[in-house]
Amino acid sequence: DPRFCAMTFFETSIMLFTLVSCGRWMEMKAKAKASEAITLLATLSPSSATKVEGWSEGEGGSEGGRGRGKEVVVHSCLLEVGDYVRVEEGKKIPADGVIVEGSTSVDEAVMTGEGLPVSKGKGAEVLCATVNVEHPFVMKVTRTGSRTTLSSITLAVEDAQVSRAPIQNVADRVVSVFIPAVVAIAAFDLAFWLLLSMLGALPSSWTAPYGGFVFALVFAISTLVVACPCALGLATPTAVMVGTGVGAKLGVLYKGGEALQRAQNINTIVFDKTGTLTSGILLVKSIRVSNGVCTEQQALQLAAALERGRSHPVASAIMREAKERGLEAVTVTSLESIPGEGVSAMVRDRPFFIGSLKACEKRVGSSFPTNVDVDGAATVVGLIEEGANRRFAAVFELKDTLRPDAKSTVQFLRESGMTVLLVSGDRQSAVTEMGQSAGILEENIYAEVKPVDKARIVERLSREGKTVAMVGDGINDGPSLAAANVGIAFGGNVSDIAAEAADITVRGDRLEQVLLALGTSFATFRTIRRNLLLSTLYNLLAIPLSSGLFFPIIHVQVPPYVCAAAMAVSSTCVVGSSLLLRRYSADGLISEVKKRKQERNSIDARIERFLSLIDRRSRTQSRRQPSEDSESLLSGTNQR
Repeated sequence: DPRFCAMTFFETSIMLFTLVSCGRWMEMKAKAKASEAITLLATLSPSSATKVEGWSEGEGGSEGGRGRGKEVVVHSCLLEVGDYVRVEEGKKIPADGVIVEGSTSVDEAVMTGEGLPVSKGKGAEVLCATVNVEHPFVMKVTRTGSRTTLSSITLAVEDAQVSRAPIQNVADRVVSVFIPAVVAIAAFDLAFWLLLSMLGALPSSWTAPYGGFVFALVFAISTLVVACPCALGLATPTAVMVGTGVGAKLGVLYKGGEALQRAQNINTIVFDKTGTLTSGILLVKSIRVSNGVCTEQQALQLAAALERGRSHPVASAIMREAKERGLEAVTVTSLESIPGEGVSAMVRDRPFFIGSLKACEKRVGSSFPTNVDVDGAATVVGLIEEGANRRFAAVFELKDTLRPDAKSTVQFLRESGMTVLLVSGDRQSAVTEMGQSAGILEENIYAEVKPVDKARIVERLSREGKTVAMVGDGINDGPSLAAANVGIAFGGNVSDIAAEAADITVRGDRLEQVLLALGTSFATFRTIRRNLLLSTLYNLLAIPLSSGLFFPIIHVQVPPYVCAAAMAVSSTCVVGSSLLLRRYSADGLISEVKKRKQERNSIDARIERFLSLIDRRSRTQSRRQPSEDSESLLSGTNQR
């Protein structure tokens, strides 16, 4: 008899627990995939290393040098600073260090995102977890454990993934209101349907066979179960987690979600010159010799002898040129460094001096016999023979070179609607030549700018309403990196001060990685907006449907276990949407920079159409107003 039937909820409770648990499991699996960048970084370091006991520097070059040290395989965590380690071909490097014997090529893709191996010789730095591609070498350990570059990158990625983007605060405020609102809707739902049932306003076919209370209770429970604040709460942190992981794989490290969010609004980029837009490595472009003093080869050999052992960029350029030409080293005596001028020494019992052109002209008392590009972009140093009859021996012209991808990167940024500036402390001629070669407009090139003034230029641009990114690598870029809306420390040899002041660190020597940093931010926040839209649409559709708003039309009452399944699927879909970021390639991220311009142009066009519509309406009204005034004037005249 239907009068004695009661509706049971045993299967409903079981299905609720089952589906909610399955949803949580799928959500946790998706979250684990989102944070796999951390897991990958943690497993990159090799577990063992070949330690060379009894090694002393200088032995390796002699015959049988390898046999002098006893090789012992140890766990990499037992290595200490100062230990010597042999790394065989194809093996991972177990710690940060410096090569003391041998030369090779190293695959540094895990650190910098650079696909091609980098040549390394004696004295070159090698990093933990990078791969020795070609030949065995011996290295001296300089950093181990938590002090390695790999550990610092892992820590930076962890901090970025757990940090909150400002947009998350908006979602949290919505959720804080959303939950009480859902409870209130469910209570109102129960009271509303129960009241209608008690008043007899509902058809008996709707409430049969269990009565009005059960009918109203199902609507209330379904409303509570189907509402999904989790989707709103997961929309931002999962996307930030995946986005920072994708950036880390490509050599881009974000300090947190706030830096990731600010980067999406950048419309002005300021580049430093030396080491950022240029390679920062001087090359010998020409050697001019005085007649009767020495040949070009002899001049280079003498200059290399005087500059040996110095760390100045000019000295490195001259030494590198001499090595490439295969010139033998010459012994010098009485070597003396003169601050602010240069170096003097005795070579084959003849006194020589190398230094700036001004210092040489001051010593000789005259200028170089032939024309020298003193006011151009070249760095000019002179070599003079001293003694009773001082005279010029040669003049070296050295130039910094643009990075291979500098011009294409600047062009891409300008085509994407961004303003590109070059600010440097170097000479006007050098900065202008480099800036124009890179494709930067002359009015956006600033030369002979002090570090403090760089920061003032960045602050002025910010006051003008622009969102400014500063890209630099050196200590002198610290103030401007800190003053910018987004500071980007760029380069494999970025200084500690620049890295500390910056919001984003790009580990690599390809300038297009700056585009990757911007593209990752744009793609991440495109995903966040999509996640928020999905979760909002789901709740706007699911809550009215489960609460019975459409029941009088469709006559369908959604069971609570179906609502539980829908709620679980919604959270999983949001996390899955974030995981789509992992499918982006480097080219895909770079294309996001241009997509943003198209979006902005589309929005600007809509705003322009809206404003023009308002303008047309206001003009129409202004034209109508005189006619109305004239009619009132005529009526007033008739009345009079």
